[in-house]
Amino acid sequence: MKTLMRAAGTGIVTAVVFVAAVFFVADAASGPLIAETPDGELGEASVVGAVVFTIAGGVVATGIAYLLRKRPRAELRFINICAVFLVIFGAWAFNQANDLTTGIWLNVMHLAAAAPIIDQLRRWLRSR
Repeated sequence: MKTLMRAAGTGIVTAVVFVAAVFFVADAASGPLIAETPDGELGEASVVGAVVFTIAGGVVATGIAYLLRKRPRAELRFINICAVFLVIFGAWAFNQANDLTTGIWLNVMHLAAAAPIIDQLRRWLRSR
């Protein structure tokens, strides 16, 4: 369990740094990222929201990796599940975005968040 928490922590912290960097680059390059909020209004995305969702995604991914740890081909199953989630959330980002540029930036943030988390947890699964 200790090695899982270390892998998850490393992946999540790295992802938070990457997401924050992408967020600030996007804001500087394209202006505020405007997307639909859960109540149906348009609102500006915040770096705090991006960080919170990155941490939440990392926690969910850690739980999935933990549940798969004893299954055959756990690493492959984990990567496939993550790929499905990335496609779903990628489509959702384009749907919620006010314009194409925002949709692209939101998807870049998804990839910036997913890559280090998936990599660390994939390595942990491989070592099992």
